Amino acid sequence: MPATAARCFRPFGGGKHGKVNAKRSVAAATVGVAAVLALGACTGPSLGNQAARAEPIVVSSPTPAVMLGIEHVSPSPETYGVGIVVRVTFDQDVPKGLRPAVTSMIDVTSSEPIGPAAWAWSDPRTAIFRPKEFWPGHATVTVSAAPTYEVLGRADDRDIRWAGGASSTFSTGPARVITVDAQTDQATVVADGVTVRTMPVSLGMDGWETRSGTKVLMEKYEVKRMTSQSIGAEDEYELDVPYAIRLTNSGEFIHAAPWATDRLGRWNGSHGCTNVSMADAKWLYYNHLYGDPVITTGTSRSMDPSNGAGGVWNVPWKTWKAGRAV
Repeated sequence: MPATAARCFRPFGGGKHGKVNAKRSVAAATVGVAAVLALGACTGPSLGNQAARAEPIVVSSPTPAVMLGIEHVSPSPETYGVGIVVRVTFDQDVPKGLRPAVTSMIDVTSSEPIGPAAWAWSDPRTAIFRPKEFWPGHATVTVSAAPTYEVLGRADDRDIRWAGGASSTFSTGPARVITVDAQTDQATVVADGVTVRTMPVSLGMDGWETRSGTKVLMEKYEVKRMTSQSIGAEDEYELDVPYAIRLTNSGEFIHAAPWATDRLGRWNGSHGCTNVSMADAKWLYYNHLYGDPVITTGTSRSMDPSNGAGGVWNVPWKTWKAGRAV
């Protein structure tokens, strides 16, 4: 008796060779796979007793991509001192291997030449841009990052795509730098290459030495309450300090010290702050910008690069170019 042809289910209605039509939907593929699994063996008309089993169809989903965006850019669109730095905060951690590709997507342009400049990272989400030297005075600086959505690389088996999305423009004021010399107890202010003021100072006493290195003006207070408790000093004090300008996170200020007039320019007696006269402090308060550099020399204590907005200027340029900000 002649063999009877067995009915064979072909997913997607593939032709006589059983080829899959790739244009059909993923949903149809899923149904086809279920049908094959349900029917089991599928035989052709001339195979006799030998069963030809159809291969299951495996449907894979596309590899998910991670969109890397920018959460915050500083500074905001204002005018700053030449010790300002550009900080870009991302919306997620950036793997070390992808960091050069990420910063290459951010454009920083200046209306005045800045010389060598580079990005470095203070943590997995924060990249900082600065020139080797301070910014030029009277410059306009633009930071921009267009969302190209291109693949920057892979991490954890996922594509990292560039979402970018940031633009900010700021300006620098005069190229103004305050230099404080602990050996002479004198400070000098130079603006655009011209000495505009000198002033006697008193710095930190033994055990409370003022830090040598580069700092920047961070905050200004017409009156700032200062206490011994805030810095852990044993000799108690509680003062309303006039014209106080913060230099570090750890509590160094440059401020008026009317109680210390007799030691200005002569000897050091503060708890680390740079003491100046009332007239000089008032002049600094009204004539200086956030980001104006203060360079202290001649003490036995050095600046920590993570101590305040200006700390990163103390990182050696070779280290900075290697991408390390701290």
